[in-house]
Amino acid sequence: MNEETLIGYHATKKKNEKNILKNGFKISNSNSFHHWLGNGIYFWKDTYYAVEWNIIDLEKNGILTQKNIFNKYTILEAIIKTEKDKVINLSSPKGTIMFERFKENVINSANTEQKERLREINDDIFWVNFMSQKGLFNKYNIIIANYNKIIKKENNNKTTDFIKYEQTQICVKSNDLIESVSIYNDKKEIKELYKIIKDNRRNQKVKEVAV
Repeated sequence: MNEETLIGYHATKKKNEKNILKNGFKISNSNSFHHWLGNGIYFWKDTYYAVEWNIIDLEKNGILTQKNIFNKYTILEAIIKTEKDKVINLSSPKGTIMFERFKENVINSANTEQKERLREINDDIFWVNFMSQKGLFNKYNIIIANYNKIIKKENNNKTTDFIKYEQTQICVKSNDLIESVSIYNDKKEIKELYKIIKDNRRNQKVKEVAV
């Protein structure tokens, strides 16, 4: 069967919950660091980062408490389905090679002055959005990418180490690809993650001040 099924976690404010469950998600425009895979609906692969997203927003508003994690914010779990050839994972070997080829093709098609400027741009966010605007990802319903999250400062960069704290984002281009949406209600896990994330963020801030 040529079908891919993904599970994604979407963090949002509690006030948006009913409308999303009834009418679907709003398509985000790719105009910021947080929407770096083009226009679409954004999900985390791991609940850790969905909880962290809500914690960060609560911190910004000065109302971070465990109670508010449940009262003012929510996590929605989505079952996402599409054909396998409509999914591109930019962090997979195949996806990375395709991405680099896309970049090279864009650069080679530019004039001499533009080529020099484009070759100096080493920013995946720029390139993904630029390619999306050029229609190079039009054949894909879902774009996936991983990136590293600095949770703890470590001085160990051996190539034999596994990748730590990796984040995976899933960008879904249409609500039609979402088979079902439900409220993620594992309160025990959310409470555990709340404590872990809060401690990690506090420790990270202390280390950054000390550097």
